[in-house]
Amino acid sequence: MGGNGGMTPKHAQLLAGDLDTETLVRYIDRFLMYYIRTADRLQRTAPWVESLGLDHVREVVCEDSLGLAEEFEAAMERHVANYKCEWKGVLEDPDKLSRFVSFVNAPTRSTRP
Repeated sequence: MGGNGGMTPKHAQLLAGDLDTETLVRYIDRFLMYYIRTADRLQRTAPWVESLGLDHVREVVCEDSLGLAEEFEAAMERHVANYKCEWKGVLEDPDKLSRFVSFVNAPTRSTRP
C-alpha cells in the first residue's frame, strides 16, 4: 500500500501479509478511512505514509493502537451503503444527460438518437 504513480513514483510497501480475504478487506477499509481522516488535502498516499511512518500506519490499521478500528469500519460501511454513482444518475436523467453532447470535431452535431 501507499504507492504512487505520476511525477514522483513510489513503490508500494507491504503493510501485512498472508491474510484471509475478510482481514484483507478490513485492513483496506481501515487504511482508507485513516488516510481520509488524517491526510492533508490532495496529499497522495506515499507522502502520507512517509510522514507518519509505515510502522505507525501498521499499528493503527492492523493492531488498532488508537482504538479506532470499529469507527473506521463503520464509516466505510456507511459510505458503501450510501454510495451513489453520479454518472449512472446522469445516464438515467434526460435533463442531466442533455448537458453532454457526443461529437467528433463538431460540437453542434449530436450523435444521440
